[in-house]
Amino acid sequence: MAAPDEHDSPTEAPQPAVQEEETKTFKDLGVTDVLCEACDQLGWTKPTKIQIEAIPLALQGRDIIGLAETGSGKTGAFALPILNALLETPQRLFALVLTPTRELAFQISEQFEALGSSIGVQSAVIVGGIDSMSQSLALAKKPHVIIATPGRLIDHLENTKGFNLRALKYLVMDEADRILNMDFETEVDKILKVIPRDRKTFLFSATMTKKVQKLQRAALKNPVKCAVSSKYQTVEKLQQYYVFIPSKFKDYIHRVGRTARAGRSGKAITFVTQYDVELFQRIEHLIGKKLPVFPTQDDEVMMLTERVTEAQRFARMELREHGEKKKRVREDTGDNDDTEGAMGVRNKVAGGKMKKRKGR
Repeated sequence: MAAPDEHDSPTEAPQPAVQEEETKTFKDLGVTDVLCEACDQLGWTKPTKIQIEAIPLALQGRDIIGLAETGSGKTGAFALPILNALLETPQRLFALVLTPTRELAFQISEQFEALGSSIGVQSAVIVGGIDSMSQSLALAKKPHVIIATPGRLIDHLENTKGFNLRALKYLVMDEADRILNMDFETEVDKILKVIPRDRKTFLFSATMTKKVQKLQRAALKNPVKCAVSSKYQTVEKLQQYYVFIPSKFKDYIHRVGRTARAGRSGKAITFVTQYDVELFQRIEHLIGKKLPVFPTQDDEVMMLTERVTEAQRFARMELREHGEKKKRVREDTGDNDDTEGAMGVRNKVAGGKMKKRKGR
């Protein structure tokens, strides 16, 4: 990580009183009217805990360390201050948001565009697995906000002509613990070296690991820490249950952060086999909750199991028939297929064009 400046340890944000927290509105936090209207249209009736703590400090121009779990409304906690500042000083290539995954990058982009639709905010998602040329064209239009994974952003900084972030005003590192756990430390270090030192930086993470602490010292100036979660905490409105099933039916992984997002309620159900009981009890101990069993009707479940088994049997039959048909077609055509299409393919495989090049 880049050598740290003389950055102080983060100061703790003051904790709001419970009564005050219940009556807060986005306007109370200092968000401009047009963005308050956008929040209403998105169904954000009142700010979440992390938004109540982070937004006023961000609007004051402070660097922020936000410790908050997925689904706590942290995207709004950094998006609203950035859009508020963009309204005051309009500029292209105004903010950069670094994320660990493509999925998260697109989710953040959707929220930026929804919040900023009435003020014409443009964003670009720069991630792997998508054509670089189309991304280069998007960057050439100089969007207001770039949401990127570190690796693909470095590719464009090094190879896309005319693209740079020398005028950047805001840097956000969302889910910083995951960014560093995915070995993006070298890329983040490179990015920090090519963006202005005079900028505002928001770092959001579910946990404060040693790597995140190191990144905070290198990238933030006199930050304020806004902590609304513990290491193993889940959001309050998430209802969690478990279902006990035989191991032969068990192959399922889920992230509870995909539901109960931005103040909404949600349910998560964990499948537990006879081999998982001890692990499941450890999870309950870590999150400080005793999870109830999810109510199910055995007859209904068994009926559905029969349907699934029958569907699997038909699917296997269709796949087998499809494979046999393809095999018959190949046998019928054989290697003596002299159709124009087949000859063209053979010429390419044989390297006809390569032979011509050799002759030059």
